[in-house]
Amino acid sequence: DTPSAADINSLQLEDDYEAYAAAVLDYAGFLDGAGNDGSAMKTYRRALVLYKALRGGRRREHRRQQDDDDEIIDETLCKIASVLGRQERFGEALHLLEEVRKRREASGQDQPFVGDVYFALANLHEKQRNYPQAIAALDVCLRIRRATAGALSEEVGAVLTSIGKIQAHRADFRSALRSWEEALAIYKKAGLTDTAKEVKTVFGLLASAEEMLAGM
Repeated sequence: DTPSAADINSLQLEDDYEAYAAAVLDYAGFLDGAGNDGSAMKTYRRALVLYKALRGGRRREHRRQQDDDDEIIDETLCKIASVLGRQERFGEALHLLEEVRKRREASGQDQPFVGDVYFALANLHEKQRNYPQAIAALDVCLRIRRATAGALSEEVGAVLTSIGKIQAHRADFRSALRSWEEALAIYKKAGLTDTAKEVKTVFGLLASAEEMLAGM
């Protein structure tokens, strides 16, 4: 059974309980990576219950630890949303991501993490072929990543690669070509070689776009 927040506080169980919660979360990640969606979902939800109880049991002077708990809780919700997306339970996944996005934006904290949430939202919209919503989410993600990671970072290259894919889905191959060319230039400036996975992916996308344009 999960101890109450009061028990954690009065019995000073924080350290032991935090180690247990972290172990459960790690195991959920292992199940997730192995593709065991059902068990991963249950274990992520168990970890979520544990961290919420842990946060509630923190003593008042442990504000920093409460902030860390909040971040872990939101990251876990995003992982649950990812599993839901793979199961094509898009409405539930979008609801969780929007919940995290609103809370993080309201607090003004963890802007890089907010960018990651927008990237995840874009992926869900893309799977549902909601391309305008996907582009809108990626535009916000691009702005955040340029501000936090740097305009010539690999993170920005990844967003541009995704924007190009959605432009290609919409048969806007010229725009897709420009997005991928910009992504490739950024990857090269970031120090990636032609053998890097990201660069090889963009090379393939550029070739497909050029082929489509040649046939038009």
